[in-house]
Amino acid sequence: MLNYKKTILSTTIAMAIIAPTAVYAQPINDVKPDCKMSVCEKSDAENSGEMENYKIEDQATDTYEQTLQKAEEFVPGTMYKGEDAIDKRNELKNKIEDLKTEKIETAILPLKSEFKAEVTVIEDQASNGEITKIEARKQLMFIQHVKINEVQDIKDQCQNECKIQKDLIEVKKSDVSKSFENFEAAVKSKDVQTIEYTFSMYIQNSNELENMLGQLVTELTA
Repeated sequence: MLNYKKTILSTTIAMAIIAPTAVYAQPINDVKPDCKMSVCEKSDAENSGEMENYKIEDQATDTYEQTLQKAEEFVPGTMYKGEDAIDKRNELKNKIEDLKTEKIETAILPLKSEFKAEVTVIEDQASNGEITKIEARKQLMFIQHVKINEVQDIKDQCQNECKIQKDLIEVKKSDVSKSFENFEAAVKSKDVQTIEYTFSMYIQNSNELENMLGQLVTELTA
């Protein structure tokens, strides 16, 4: 909720190797595989899903700001405190995503080197006539598949890191969402005391979530 833009990491390995038709139409040494591995490349389906998530989050952000603006009419200072709370949480969430990306990219570097070396060996074997073009293509497809699985394993390990703490954070996120819903209902009621109380509960849960996110940043940088 509320503009949580996640930089969702993908394990797709982009590899422009030997085109299915061109491989049979030209010498193997004329085909130079451009072997690239990147965890940051996303499939069309992933990009589509991410854009949909962004739309939902933008709508939630609009609702959040509109609620704060209405509450400001009854309880001055609400707008500033509410915006400060979301800004601090988003800053920490972005930091966590950056740390995860850095860890994954660092872990994948050796795989990139291995992958390029293996492709070079296969290309040389095909050029020297040790294996056929068809066999070369089969081997290239196989090592691509292996590396995709290895990248996925690295991503899974990263996802499971500090799992207990992450699970507690998800619970607290739910508390924050529920307390904001109560605050939103209070604003609609226009009852000043209820607005003040529900907003204080929202800020309390928000601060607790902020502390938990800060602790996770510390764990991930240790």
